[in-house]
Amino acid sequence: MKRFILLVLMFLPIVVLSQEKSNFHSLDTNVISEVEISTYRLQGYRKNLHNTRYSQKDLSRLGVLSASDLLQTLSSAHVNSYGHSGLASPSIRGTGANHTQVYWNGLPINSITLGQSDLTIITTELSDNVSISYGSDLSNTSGALGGTIELNQAVSWKSSSILYRQSIGSFGTTGTTVRIDESVGSFHYSVGIVQLSSLNDFKYTDRTLRIPIQKTMENADFSQLGLVGTIGTKLDRHEIKISSLITDSERSLPTIMGVQTKGEKQSDKNVFGVIDYQFIGDKIKNQLKLGYVRLENKYFNPSIEFESLNFSQMFTIEDDIKVYFNTPWSLSMRIAGRFEYADSPNYKQQIKREILSNFSKIERRKENSYHSFSLRTEFIDQKGVGLFPGVGGSIKLIKNKPLHLKWNGSRNFRMPTLNDLYWLPGGNDALMPETGYCGDIGLSSNLVSNRKRTNSKIINKLTFQAVSFYSIISNWILWTPNGQNWSPRNVKKVQNSGLEFSLNLSRTVNSIRGSKNLGLSLSYTLVENTVLESTLIGDKGIGKSLLFVPKHCFKYKIDYQIKDWIIIAGQGLTGRVFLDAANQSYMPFYGPVYFIVSKEVKHTKGAGLKLGIKVNNLLNEEYQVMPYRPMPGVNFKIMGEINF
Repeated sequence: MKRFILLVLMFLPIVVLSQEKSNFHSLDTNVISEVEISTYRLQGYRKNLHNTRYSQKDLSRLGVLSASDLLQTLSSAHVNSYGHSGLASPSIRGTGANHTQVYWNGLPINSITLGQSDLTIITTELSDNVSISYGSDLSNTSGALGGTIELNQAVSWKSSSILYRQSIGSFGTTGTTVRIDESVGSFHYSVGIVQLSSLNDFKYTDRTLRIPIQKTMENADFSQLGLVGTIGTKLDRHEIKISSLITDSERSLPTIMGVQTKGEKQSDKNVFGVIDYQFIGDKIKNQLKLGYVRLENKYFNPSIEFESLNFSQMFTIEDDIKVYFNTPWSLSMRIAGRFEYADSPNYKQQIKREILSNFSKIERRKENSYHSFSLRTEFIDQKGVGLFPGVGGSIKLIKNKPLHLKWNGSRNFRMPTLNDLYWLPGGNDALMPETGYCGDIGLSSNLVSNRKRTNSKIINKLTFQAVSFYSIISNWILWTPNGQNWSPRNVKKVQNSGLEFSLNLSRTVNSIRGSKNLGLSLSYTLVENTVLESTLIGDKGIGKSLLFVPKHCFKYKIDYQIKDWIIIAGQGLTGRVFLDAANQSYMPFYGPVYFIVSKEVKHTKGAGLKLGIKVNNLLNEEYQVMPYRPMPGVNFKIMGEINF
């Protein structure tokens, strides 16, 4: 705690300096326009990376309620799901779940004991937008060798609204969301609550039996209660926001197909909080952030009367400053401290870890080009880990044409988790960090054409992006047999390469009779995952793919809107994944289809009503994502929303 206070005192001069410098006469006098909507991410560090952003409107239209739903429905990432409302972990570009960093309002919320997040219990209902970045990220924390998922809240200083959203679906599934946003002058507050529940008592065919029979899923119920609150104030160029998110998730854990249920249960109680101060000057931006993350996980197995409680908390402090020079150059700097504490019955004692880091980036922006160089340094318990550089850029290939060539490259690392180091039995405190070299290069374009006809206007839009990526990760940590126990070791060297392609087409016709819109979205991901080296004697996986990494993923979405009616159809096709090191056994491909019909009624005073129905797995496909973990057949959800 003394170091935490010292770090706060160390950052204060930076905040003061940023305010003083804004008055220097040597700076350009162009004033940044008033910011009407502010977020918890001051700077766009990942400008040149492949990333996608989804608004709350996008998510509600598709009936998306969690990060797991989002990635499975819209993204190029793969999700290893243990069933409907079951545990779910991400895999981006062939990397593991602990290579994807998840953030809430800029705070890293991955478990410090496990190194990953369960996407099912990360609700998107209480966020204004969600961003997914693909590729190595050095800007916030280490470890993002695959990509990042960011859930953000936006404060609108000149708007007020009340939202009520309700959904009812198959298998006893219900969802309720209420949110109030109010701005009065320079003061803003918002509060939101979400309640989700599902019995998950769907029918499935048990194919472990000699004669398959239909059964009902048991011990698979799920419930979650979430509460979010934000207050903020703005004075001239200064603003301060305070936000907190509390979620309480209860879930029963079903056994695999063919095994009698044991009544296992798991609860997750999470608390996130952030205090954010921002100053926006003529040529200087500064942000000071204090954060708190508390995770509590409880497992209970009544068949053997076993209970395990794991608890962790993390305090963070960071300061961002960005200076714009009178030339195309700008300089960004971030100093951060992270203080971790964890308790578990499988630790000898409370574990503490201190992480201090510095990130600097210099950028050169011109009308037709962008170049950057960054450097990250990190100290864990006062021991230097190394230097981690990154480069990036983009250029416009054809003058006056929106065709850009983008590239990015970096050296990154992932520290072992606390369980890897200290779990009893099996923890290995001699583990080395995983290190990786990552790079990508791609083309992107955004074309818009307008045509006028008698009493109508036609707008055609086309955007596409094609990205080729490559990464190589050494000292890959895996838990392997060690006598009667399992223990983590630095085992493999893994290469990932591939291609990400996305295409979006839309045609809008506006006329005196109303508007019509037809849209098509396509995305395809190819991942070549190869184990290059292994320390395991006789490892049959050398030259093969890691487990549960699909080579092919293809998604499409078609939407048609006429006046107040919206029709959406989509499908996600996922290729086979291997189940053993030698790549002999595998799970087959699957591709459930969804279909949505909705109608929106708007009142002249701004109030709106939306009603819709969504059908999941329209073709009643029988499939599994993880072996012997059946997914539900055709099912529906009725959705309603009132906004005023």
